[in-house]
Amino acid sequence: MKNLIKINNKILILALIVFFSTLATMTVTTVLPAFFENLGLTYTQIGYIEGGAASIAFLSKFLSGIYSDRIRKRKTLIVYGTALSIITKCGFSLVTGFYSLFIVQICDRFAKGLRSSPVDAMIADVSAKSQNSHYYGLKYTFFMIGSILGGYITYKILENVGLSFRLIFGIAIVPAIIANFLSIKFLNDAPLPPQGNITLKCAISKINPIFWKYLFILLLLMFARFSTSFLGIKAMNIGLPVSDLPRLSMLYDVCAVLASIFAVITSSNINKETLFKSSLVVHIFSHFAFLIASSTEAIFIGTILSGLHIGMSQSAILSIVSRFAVCENKATVFSIYYFVSGIGIFMSNALAGRLSNVFDSSTGAFAGGLFFCCAALFTFHIFLKKQTCNEILGTAEP
Repeated sequence: MKNLIKINNKILILALIVFFSTLATMTVTTVLPAFFENLGLTYTQIGYIEGGAASIAFLSKFLSGIYSDRIRKRKTLIVYGTALSIITKCGFSLVTGFYSLFIVQICDRFAKGLRSSPVDAMIADVSAKSQNSHYYGLKYTFFMIGSILGGYITYKILENVGLSFRLIFGIAIVPAIIANFLSIKFLNDAPLPPQGNITLKCAISKINPIFWKYLFILLLLMFARFSTSFLGIKAMNIGLPVSDLPRLSMLYDVCAVLASIFAVITSSNINKETLFKSSLVVHIFSHFAFLIASSTEAIFIGTILSGLHIGMSQSAILSIVSRFAVCENKATVFSIYYFVSGIGIFMSNALAGRLSNVFDSSTGAFAGGLFFCCAALFTFHIFLKKQTCNEILGTAEP
């Protein structure tokens, strides 16, 4: 019982670090489009900034996980990541143009990636396989609450003070400092056995071959997870006022939080296979709702379903990925997952844009998303036989 309390305390600290880090990030991110406009950036420059930031985020997730396994430490990278986040939040206040903003945004996304894989690996380090779905769900719930609160804080500043970038960026520094303080003061690495001078090739060779099949299924799913900007475009095409777009975003986040809390509460009663399949079915219906939407009510229904899918699937996915992680390569497994996810999300947005051009409407993006989501569900049944699924997804302990 005493060990369980220690584990729960460590998971809680990790969840709080994720919460405050996300709160700091979303306080800034919510107002970035207006900041771009204020600096007079062109669409091309904005594309370079956003594309470069996304690429660096996933690359740093990949590299930080590999390095974390190599040095056998998680806390070091989490501390460095949260510390760099403080510096970048200060940097936003000093930005004067494209080049300085590009550097600050790249560093900010690098900081996020630096801590992400080690955080997930530490959860796997300190939790039993029967518990990790519960803990990953808890982490994601804190993440989404931080996202909602960050957006709300920025909204209240805009409502009561007006568009003051320096004030918003200054406030974002506070939760970033708290996250760094928590990582330094209260976080400790779980004891890990030394692995010697193991190479990346050796670490990858230890991964269960079934992992690559499952990774392919996740790649198909990522093709159905393009930017919510397409959702906003679809809503505006139907007639939703621009002023209502924040409501749509908050509805999405709230539904994700509720679904995540549900996944945490029921984690001991619902196996990961059922939860993942259910999330895919919900996602299929959300794409279908957007595909046929001709009213704002249909858009809100699609948004609710899309948020529920994200909340249901995240803890299940991370729990499944963690089951392929052995003591020598836990963070490496998460690194590979994030790397493939980054490729999938980049390609899905490119394809969604292309299909929207072909259909001359954002409806094309949802047609593609519906196809790939159905393909992911179908492939799940074809690639993973029932006995293998039960073993990998945790319905039966090895």
